[in-house]
Amino acid sequence: MNSLKQITQRLAMLLMLTSTASLAETQTGILWSELPPQQQSALQRMESRWDTLPTEKRERIVNGLNRWNAMTPKQRQSAGQRMEKWKALKPDQKAKLRQRFDQFHALPAQQQKRVRQRHQRFNAMPVEKREQIKARWQNMTPAQRANIKSRIHQSRSGQKSMRRMP
Repeated sequence: MNSLKQITQRLAMLLMLTSTASLAETQTGILWSELPPQQQSALQRMESRWDTLPTEKRERIVNGLNRWNAMTPKQRQSAGQRMEKWKALKPDQKAKLRQRFDQFHALPAQQQKRVRQRHQRFNAMPVEKREQIKARWQNMTPAQRANIKSRIHQSRSGQKSMRRMP
């Protein structure tokens, strides 16, 4: 009986060691030494702490760098400007944007497509027209905004047609 207990303990220890080694292997992620020289050069300021970063963060950074490298100079400039705007936001503003981002990605694909198309139409308008619409929206009371949102929702579901904004 004693030998069965020892075998069970050894088997449990072996399982624990192999699962720990496997876990450590999956948590290692991309090591600094595995990065191509071009990526090491671009991420040079992170070299000293790279191997201590969580795997998911390292993967996000490498994916972001790959997207950046695939951009045209104009796209890079635009992304840089957006990043500066993001950095200037207050924490509560960032939280609100993250929430809206999550809400958007929770929408069905067709609805996301409609939102993107409306956004593109809005951006295609002359600057003066966009500013006029923004000003009208900002001057509305919360109740007026809720009314418009409700009418938009109703028009999407085919309940009634949407009137023009006041």
